[in-house]
Amino acid sequence: MPNFVLGAGKVYFATRTSGVLAGEKLIQETPMLSFSVTGERVEHWTSDGTIAELALDVPTKVKRSGKFTCNDISDYNLALFAIGTVSTVSTTTGAVTASAINGGVALAADTYYQLGLATHPHVGVRDITSVALKTGGTT
Repeated sequence: MPNFVLGAGKVYFATRTSGVLAGEKLIQETPMLSFSVTGERVEHWTSDGTIAELALDVPTKVKRSGKFTCNDISDYNLALFAIGTVSTVSTTTGAVTASAINGGVALAADTYYQLGLATHPHVGVRDITSVALKTGGTT
């Protein structure tokens, strides 16, 4: 017997710039999607007769929420979620010498530090083959 999925569909997201929607991007396979809308109202009832009647009904608050689960998410969609952008960072190769770890501030035990960390990009040195540490005049 086939496994039927009822209420299935694809979830897309489009950004809006100056009131104009951009092209839609597929979020990815989304096995779960839900939305809810709740509100609060203020009602005023008449009290002139033997039976109260609704004279005024004013909405004062609307709360909308949504939730979805996806099996995979692209870099572009993850950047939208984190209110960021996707970019490529390039670094150059070369030896790093006389680089103060942690800006020369005392190091803490049980802490990891990035060697050769520059102001930008925040990537440091990779594929290290040999390290010599020096404290004061002692190597």
